Amino acid sequence: MKRRRSSRWGGFSRRRGNSRALALGVMLFILAITIAPPIKHYFTQRAQISALNNQLSSNKAALEEARKELQLWRDPEYINRITAARMRHKRELHRLKGVQRELRMSNKWRVVT
Repeated sequence: MKRRRSSRWGGFSRRRGNSRALALGVMLFILAITIAPPIKHYFTQRAQISALNNQLSSNKAALEEARKELQLWRDPEYINRITAARMRHKRELHRLKGVQRELRMSNKWRVVT
């Protein structure tokens, strides 16, 4: 049976390798814990900035649409067309109400039950 050479530092070098790996692992763990919150805040802020940019672009589109509608309402021809259409609609309603009133008075209006 061969005997292992027993050196003075033989056992220590194995432990030193393990202790180095352990020290490196602890340092990486501490580094990860130290860096994690700022990285989380960074990505949270980037998401908020992106959401605000999307909201800004939709607000700009809505503003542009409102400006176009305001331009329409400043046009006298557009107002005349809208007014005429409303008056036609109102006249038609009055006419229908008159027909309805005549039918009721002439007793031709009957409800079938």
